[in-house]
Amino acid sequence: MARSDEDAYRKRFYGHMRKLQTVKDVVTALKKEDGELTVTDREAVDELANFFQKIFTKEDSNGFHQVEEDAGMIPVSTSDLKQL
Repeated sequence: MARSDEDAYRKRFYGHMRKLQTVKDVVTALKKEDGELTVTDREAVDELANFFQKIFTKEDSNGFHQVEEDAGMIPVSTSDLKQL
């Protein structure tokens, strides 16, 4: 067997082994706030979006949490970055 053939075989073999060892988690259902389980992928996506929206909130000076209306685009100034 030529050197390049051995390298190609070795590469395919290790690629196959890596593929077998990869763990792929599948989310089948999530429990909603009302206690029911999600049925469709869309329901699961909506439930996750609601969960993360609750986590990523902005706390005002009174200690209350306010949900950012546009959580995807949070304005950051240079002074904000300097405080980090």
